[in-house]
Amino acid sequence: MMQLALIADLPPTDAEILAVLAHHAPDVVPLRHLCAALWPGISWQSAKTETRSWPGGLASTPAEWLRIRLRDLHRAGRVALGDYDRAMDPVLGFTYQLPRVAGRGAR
Repeated sequence: MMQLALIADLPPTDAEILAVLAHHAPDVVPLRHLCAALWPGISWQSAKTETRSWPGGLASTPAEWLRIRLRDLHRAGRVALGDYDRAMDPVLGFTYQLPRVAGRGAR
């Protein structure tokens, strides 16, 4: 597995995000688990409540930054949405996975 962004103030690259999803494929990965994998030094509470300034001028929490990035990757067809897991988190219970490719990954 590739080296992930260990510095909390650096956003992960698309390749790092996709590598975490690939590691768990074909399962869905909750946003909470993606945050933990990409920023191992940040608690979930901090990831969803502590606003940071990101490159490009965006100010948001790490969880919100990642949710926005995953939304863009979804729109580009690179990430599929999983079920919304309200039990995981009532506000940020999003789950994601790599898109299924015809003839591959079917169970």
